[in-house]
Amino acid sequence: MMRGRKKSSVCMLVLSMLLFFSMLNLPVGSVYAADPAEVGTEAELVTALTSGGNIKLTADISATAGLTVSTDTVLDVNGHTLTIAADPDSGAGFQVTDSSLTLTDSAGSGQIAITSSLWGMKFDGDSSKGLILKNVDLEITGATYVGLYSAAMGRPITMDGGKLLIQNCGTGTNGWGAVRWGHANADYGGPVAFNSGVIDIEDNGYNWFNFYVSHDVIFGDAGSAPLTVTLKNAATAGTGFENTLQLTQIYADHKGLTINKNATVNITLTGSAGQRRGINSDGAPVVIDGGVLNIDSEYTGSDNTYGLRGITASVVNGGTLNVSGTQIRCFKKRPGGIF
Repeated sequence: MMRGRKKSSVCMLVLSMLLFFSMLNLPVGSVYAADPAEVGTEAELVTALTSGGNIKLTADISATAGLTVSTDTVLDVNGHTLTIAADPDSGAGFQVTDSSLTLTDSAGSGQIAITSSLWGMKFDGDSSKGLILKNVDLEITGATYVGLYSAAMGRPITMDGGKLLIQNCGTGTNGWGAVRWGHANADYGGPVAFNSGVIDIEDNGYNWFNFYVSHDVIFGDAGSAPLTVTLKNAATAGTGFENTLQLTQIYADHKGLTINKNATVNITLTGSAGQRRGINSDGAPVVIDGGVLNIDSEYTGSDNTYGLRGITASVVNGGTLNVSGTQIRCFKKRPGGIF
């Protein structure tokens, strides 16, 4: 009899717990999380960002100044459009300090458009937290210095699905280009993993570098949906040397660039004066691990053009490397390279 009563008591306890969690509208076993802060105006968004956490848009918002993030934040545009117009002389579309910023779109039809700024997105403060893009359409245009910028150590970028467009950036005096995720003399930035989605980086008026990284770069994840990457410098780029993708590997533990089997990377050289280099480094490895790397040239000048320069390149597991139209396919072969 006692054993039966114990079973009955246990059943009643379980039923009570199920009723309790159903009233909270949470799955059993989950950790309680507050509902996202819902915002429909610029003022509401600015206020919500001061606390961070989960934020969801309920309407289209046009921000007339840059947005500041100093606490871990997940921003869901929820099918709406967030437009940010920051000061092109001193402002960042998103200024992120010592925290992570996740941009997502649960409805799948929204967009984040940073239309003017000095830095499209700027990350400060040494941290292992960085930028996470999840099935969101992010467009950065008109950043006069650079589109994506990290002046801090350890900052990673991760992208899973969606689209990243960086265009017409780096057009101001001493403009840098589309991405400056690192530094030649300091361990800035962090690992970059573009797993799936569409990346379009072109027509950025830069001096020296269009896409500059000083940590590991991974294009594609073998277990993810396809990734397509387009990197193309502006035809009006400067008359000095111009590197479409610069791998600055100044630390021994950096692994260079890996292109996995679900990724296709297309690099195009353009312009009419000055050297052009598709991928440039001082010895970084490039491993095409089942993926595809296409380097082509539309350059019309008389200076040297390089597909790969200073690279240790390897093609494995059915990968494909196509270099055409450049005067020099690979310059300064490194030990272990395929050329």
